[in-house]
Amino acid sequence: MRLYDNTQKFFIIKLALIFFLIAGMSGLTAQESSDSERSATSGLDLLPSDLRNRWITLNEQADSATAIEYIEEGNLVIRQLETLVNVVGGKPPKPHDPSYAVYMSILNRMIKLLDTIELASVLNMADDMYLENLLDDYHDEKMQLADDLRSDRQALIEQGSNRIREHLQDPAFRKDPLRREIIADLYFRIAELNYQETEDKFGEQLEEYTNRLNELMETNPSAISQLKEPYKDNRRVLSLYQKIVDEYADTKYGVDALYNVATLTAESDNPRDKATANQYFETLIELYPGNEYTLNALRRIGDYYFNPPINNIEKAVRVYERISREFSASTRYTEALYMLGWCHYRMSDLPTAVEYFARVLDGGYDDDGNAIDERYVKKAAIKTVKKTKKKVVKKKTKKKVAKKKKKAPKK
Repeated sequence: MRLYDNTQKFFIIKLALIFFLIAGMSGLTAQESSDSERSATSGLDLLPSDLRNRWITLNEQADSATAIEYIEEGNLVIRQLETLVNVVGGKPPKPHDPSYAVYMSILNRMIKLLDTIELASVLNMADDMYLENLLDDYHDEKMQLADDLRSDRQALIEQGSNRIREHLQDPAFRKDPLRREIIADLYFRIAELNYQETEDKFGEQLEEYTNRLNELMETNPSAISQLKEPYKDNRRVLSLYQKIVDEYADTKYGVDALYNVATLTAESDNPRDKATANQYFETLIELYPGNEYTLNALRRIGDYYFNPPINNIEKAVRVYERISREFSASTRYTEALYMLGWCHYRMSDLPTAVEYFARVLDGGYDDDGNAIDERYVKKAAIKTVKKTKKKVVKKKTKKKVAKKKKKAPKK
C-alpha cells in the first residue's frame, strides 16, 4: 500500500452526505423524478464498467412491478454518485481520499440492488418470503467472509510482530544490512495491514453515522448537531511508519515510509500537524532526490505555502516554477502554470498572471499529442484572464486620466 496525494478535508464527506439526504428524500414530484432519471443517465459513466453493464442489462429486462421499484431506487443511487463526484472535484475519489468511504458505500448499495434485481428476475418474485430469506443468507455469508478476512489480517499482524521480536533479540541483526531490510519489510507490511484495519473500522463507523444521520433527518433534525462524526485513528499506523523513518531510513522502505508519514500527518486539521507534514515533504525531497514521490511532494509543499493561513506566495512561486521546469511532460504541468498565474495575481502582478493563464490555454497536451483532461483548469483560467484583463485596462485608464489631469493647464 502506498498513500498518494490527498488535499481534501473531512467536511467534504459531510457536505456530500447532505446532498445524499436531499437526493434520497421521499415524495419526489413528477418533474424531480424526471430530473433524477436524466441525472442517472449521465451518471452511468461514473459506475465501474462491470456494474454499468449489469445495470443496463437489468434495465432492459425488468418486467415486474417490484423490479421496477428497485430500478427507480437505483436511479437515485446513481444520482447520489454523480452528486458526490461533482462535490469532490469532478472525478471519482481514490482510496486515499477522505470521501472514498462514501463513494464505496454508494457502490456497495448499487451492488446490493443489482443482486436483488437479478435474484428477482430468476425467481420472478414468485415467493417474496423465500427471496427475502435467500437475501438474508447471502448477506450473512458476506458478513462472515468479512469477519474471516479481519481475523486472518489480525493473525498476520501477530505473526509479523512475533517475527520482528525474534529478529531484534540479536543486536547484531540491527547492524546487518540484509537483516535490516527484512525488519523494515516486516514493519512496513504490518503498517499496511493496520492501515487496512483502520480503513475498515472507519468505513463501518461512517456507515453507522450515515444511517443515523438519515434517521435523524426524518425524525429529529434538531439532534443532528449532537451527532458525533466518525474519526479515523491512524496513530498506530503512523507509529509503525515512523519506526522505519527513525531507525531504517537507509533501507528501500525509507522513502515510502516517510511519504506515508507526511501524507497521513497532512490529513489533520491541526495547523501544527500541517506544518510538520510540510517539513516531512521537504525532507523527503532533500534526503531522496529524484524519488517517485517528488512531484506529489512538491505539489503539497506549493499548496501549503499558497493557501491560508501561510500565504507565503513567494515560496509558492519557487515551488510551482520548479514543477514547471522539472515535470513539463507531466499532466501536472498545466496545473503548475495555473497556480503560478494565481500566485502572480495575488501579488498584483497582473500582466504576468495573464501570461501564465494564457499558457494554460495554449497547453494541455502530452508528448504524444493527447489532450490532457484538465478542463476545469482551463475554464477557470479563461474566467480569470478576462477578469484580470479588465483590471489591467481599468488600471491603465486611471493612469491616463490622472496624467491628463496633471497636464491640464490652469485656468
